Amino acid sequence: NAVPDKGFIFDGYYPPGTPFDESVDHCWGRGKVTAKAGCETEGEETVTCLVCGETKTRVIPPIGHKWGEPTYKITRDYSKIIATRTCENDSSHVEKETVQTTPTVTVKPTCEKPGEMIYRGVFENPAFSPKRKTVELPALGHSWDDGVITLYPTADADGERTFTCGNCGKTRTEAIPRDIDEITPAEEMADAAPVDADIPVINTGKIQTVGNITKKQMKVKFPVDGAADNYRIQYRTSESADWTNAWSAGTNSYMIKGLKKYSLCEFRIAGYVKQPDGSWVRGDWSKSAYRYMGAVALKSVKAGQKSMTLTWAKDKKCSGYQIQYSLKSNMSKAKTITVSGKNKTKYTVKKLKSGKKYYVKIRPIKKSSGKVYIGILTKAKTVKVK
Repeated sequence: NAVPDKGFIFDGYYPPGTPFDESVDHCWGRGKVTAKAGCETEGEETVTCLVCGETKTRVIPPIGHKWGEPTYKITRDYSKIIATRTCENDSSHVEKETVQTTPTVTVKPTCEKPGEMIYRGVFENPAFSPKRKTVELPALGHSWDDGVITLYPTADADGERTFTCGNCGKTRTEAIPRDIDEITPAEEMADAAPVDADIPVINTGKIQTVGNITKKQMKVKFPVDGAADNYRIQYRTSESADWTNAWSAGTNSYMIKGLKKYSLCEFRIAGYVKQPDGSWVRGDWSKSAYRYMGAVALKSVKAGQKSMTLTWAKDKKCSGYQIQYSLKSNMSKAKTITVSGKNKTKYTVKKLKSGKKYYVKIRPIKKSSGKVYIGILTKAKTVKVK
C-alpha cells in the first residue's frame, strides 16, 4: 500500500497509461459539446482541467448530409418537372432542381382514336433520375363537310345525304325525309278514310315509351311492318276528352310533348295507306295505351337466399308499383309483380334461382276510372341471388 513515486493519467483526454512525468501539467476531464457540428459546419468541444479549471476547445468535424429519397412533381401543363430532396439531419437543407420537359408524340391521334404524348425531363444533379410522363391526346373528331345528296327523296322513300371528313376521308350518311306532304292526308280526309282490313293493327302490348318528366315529353315507339305509308297518333290527357291528332312522318315513333308531371295520357295509333287515285284508307285503331308521367328511384336491390329485396323512393301520387325482373339484360320474358299502395317502398321477391344474375326495374302505376296507367321504368339494376 505504499504511495507510488509516479502515477498514470486516465482522464479521458490523454491516452490511458500516460505517465504523469511524461504529460503536460494539466489533467483534462471529459469534453462537453458547446457547439454542435452541422452538415457542412464544424462543431466545438470544450474540455476543463480537473486540477486548475483551465479550459480549452477542440474542433468537431462536419457530420455531412443524409439525403432522403427524391420526390418529383410535374406542372399542370406538363412543361416542367421539379425534383426535390431534403436532408434528414437538417430539414432546412433542401436541394431542388426544375427542368423543362421535352414533348414527343409517340402515337398520333386520329379522328376516332386518341394519341399519346410523352414529356421527358433530365436533371443535372446525378441524385435525380430522369423522369417521363405519358399523356393521352384526345381524338381529333371528324371534320364533316356540308354533304352532298347521293339519293334524292321521293314520296315513297327517304333520300340520302353523304358527308365526308376532311381529316381522314371517312364518310357518313343521313336520311333525307321523304316528302311528308305527299304521305300526310288532310285532317278531313284522314277522318273520312275507310278501314282496310289488310292494313295490320298496331299491337299495343309491343308499344314502348320513354318518358322525360323534366322535358315534359314522352317518346312513343311502335312496331311496324312497312305496310302503311304513315301513322296517325291520337292522344289526350285526363284533363281533356278531346283527341289531339299527330303524324309520325312515316316513321315508327312520335314524341308527345307538353305532359306535366303526374299527368295521365291515353293514346292510340293507326296506319294509313295512300291509294293510286290519291284517296286514303286506314287500319283499325290500336287498343288504347295508358301512361302515367311519374317515376321513382330504385335505391337498392339486395340479394337473399333464393330471393332479392328491393327498396325504392315513394311516389306520393301513384296507386302502387310494378316490379319487372328477368334473367336477360334486354328484359325478355320478364316477370311482373304489382305492389299495391303508394306508401310501400320495400318488397322481397322470392322463389328465385340460386346463383343467377337478375335484372330488375320498377315503375309507379296510377289507377283512374277503371284504367291502369303505367309510369316511367327505371334503368335496370343487377343482383346475383344467393
